Amino acid sequence: MRATRRFWASSATILALAGLALLYTAPTLLAGVVLLSAWLLTEQFRFARRAAHTIDTTTITQTLPQQRVAVESSTTVTLTVQRESTALDMEIIPQVPTGARGTPQPLTLDPTDHDAETTDDLSWPIAGAFTLPKPTITLRDRFGLFEETLTLGTTPDLVVEPHAPRNLHVGAGGDEIAATYGSHSAQRGGSGLDPAELRKYVPGDPSNQIDWKATARLNETYVREFEAQTDRETMLVVDHRDSLADGDEGQTKFAYLREVLLAMTDVAEGLDDPLGITAIDDDGITAQIDPSQTRNQYESVRTRLHELTPTGSQSHGDQRQQTATQATRANTVGTVLQGDTTEYGTTLQPYYASRKTHVERVTDEPLFHAVNQLSDSEPTRLLVVATDDTHRRELQEAVKLAVQRGNQVVAFLTPNALFERYALADMEATYEAYVSFEEFRRTLDRLPRTRVFEVGPGDRIDAALRAGRTRRGGEVAHES
Repeated sequence: MRATRRFWASSATILALAGLALLYTAPTLLAGVVLLSAWLLTEQFRFARRAAHTIDTTTITQTLPQQRVAVESSTTVTLTVQRESTALDMEIIPQVPTGARGTPQPLTLDPTDHDAETTDDLSWPIAGAFTLPKPTITLRDRFGLFEETLTLGTTPDLVVEPHAPRNLHVGAGGDEIAATYGSHSAQRGGSGLDPAELRKYVPGDPSNQIDWKATARLNETYVREFEAQTDRETMLVVDHRDSLADGDEGQTKFAYLREVLLAMTDVAEGLDDPLGITAIDDDGITAQIDPSQTRNQYESVRTRLHELTPTGSQSHGDQRQQTATQATRANTVGTVLQGDTTEYGTTLQPYYASRKTHVERVTDEPLFHAVNQLSDSEPTRLLVVATDDTHRRELQEAVKLAVQRGNQVVAFLTPNALFERYALADMEATYEAYVSFEEFRRTLDRLPRTRVFEVGPGDRIDAALRAGRTRRGGEVAHES
């Protein structure tokens, strides 16, 4: 409870009258002082009692028309008030969460009002998970002597989804997988990740299931069906270290991987498969939801995927990106220098050769630690690993450990080559780095019970491969 200026003005008046009563020995003034003081104390007591009753009997509800909206869109927020009779005025000011934009209008209730409702618009320029704050309530007595300010009401959650990254490519060696990985059926061949059967095309088959290589080879249109694996605990292992922040806003490595993981979540929900998620950053595990088939499980996983962002400051990210770029280029340059007999090549070869002999310790690294924990607890799990190729040694050892313990692994990797700053400026360098990535991807893909896919912008993959074909064509022409 807070006293207003009117209260302090009334108190000053009472003190002045008391001074005059003492100065002039006026009993009438002294009686007035006593009566005014008693009145102030009575009003204070009444306000405190009425405010407590009002707070206990008032219900304020904030509702949203949906739980998810796209970034840069707007939505309405409806505020509803219900209360019992009271002798107090009530002003309700809706609050805007940090990251949203809007100017909600205050809602005022007179002492005789029992209910009220207002609707305001909020816009969401930033993607993420948001919680609407409780509205601020101010109670006032009829004389304006006292006020009470507090927060009260429901706090609904809202997920603002980022724009989907452009030209999403999921495949291997530059070829998109023929299947739409986000949809398949448990009862029949669908479009999951494991090929099951090659058959002739019949009218009504989805065009994205056409196996173009088989079609060209056999001179007839063929489609490839994919087995749907059901009743398998699936654990999403999500790397959101700062290396996953590479790329333009809304087009980062993590944005591409998130789209794939959201599709995998849809698959698990459609098949009613147990699904969980473990997220890691540079310091270790940041979030974990054990696999479950409960009603809200899949929505919880989606929400967590939208909440995750790559960690680390921008400066740290720049430093890490420079280190990763240097490592990728070192591998590429080391390959190019093999057989180079020029003075330049013979001078640099020993330095790059020494870099290749270095073996990192991975047992304490966050991704390896998470996979070690997950694969040890449930040997029949399918581990879906989403990361990039920055930490190659760690990833390779983690996948080896998982399959050694009987798990299946599906890995989605974003190539550093497609997101480095020189990716568009120097396509030949991008191609060389992509070749290094593809060799690494194939090495992982040859492990038992392991499938490894590349994820990224398809136009950049196509551009890098065109640069490689152009380069090879030039070399052949030069040799002839």
